[in-house]
Amino acid sequence: MMIKKITIISLLAFIFTLVLFKALDLGLIWFVYPSEEKYPIRGIDVSNHQGKLNGSLTQLSNVK
Repeated sequence: MMIKKITIISLLAFIFTLVLFKALDLGLIWFVYPSEEKYPIRGIDVSNHQGKLNGSLTQLSNVK
């Protein structure tokens, strides 16, 4: 009975870790929110590694 509980808890922890990793990887969770007062100039990374740039979304963003 105890091994079954440990297995279930381990499986749930593994699934939670995978979901958390995927959310961080997709940018759904983002821990870096710099202050707009301290850093008023914003920009967009348009390097080749970022993929295709969506011009309509960049016009709506708060970038100076």
